[in-house]
Amino acid sequence: PPAPMLDWSQLGELELSNVEIGAHTHNHRQLDILPTKEVADELRRSKHMLEDELGHQVPSFAYPHGFNCSRIRRAVAAVGHTSACAVMDALSSERDETFALARLTVRATTTTDQIAAWLDGRDARVAPYRERVRTKAWRMYRRARGSRSARGVINLSANTY
Repeated sequence: PPAPMLDWSQLGELELSNVEIGAHTHNHRQLDILPTKEVADELRRSKHMLEDELGHQVPSFAYPHGFNCSRIRRAVAAVGHTSACAVMDALSSERDETFALARLTVRATTTTDQIAAWLDGRDARVAPYRERVRTKAWRMYRRARGSRSARGVINLSANTY
């Protein structure tokens, strides 16, 4: 929620189309403002659930909303992931950090022509690039607010698992 999500059978279909399935946390929480113990639980649960369902290792990870820091990158590596994606809305390059790779965001308004251009390596910045001042300011603001920052938090009381 609020967008439709994939179900387990669709993950298998994606894999058959050569789409890599990576973990993304269990509850889509902002990892960089959580205590380390909760981060480890979020990471382990999502990785193990996917591996149990798919029947193989899930080596990659994507940070919810791209939020990460060195502590979180170490935790992602510690649970057994071998790479992780931030956001950056850019094409990745061989100079990217293995646990902070650039990724592009596909939205409902993203056209197939845009995706084709990205797959050809066109029409997007290439990472790494200098971080914008507003990005640094937003990170500081979010971390200062801590658990009061609601972006990316799903109210689990409305869901049953």
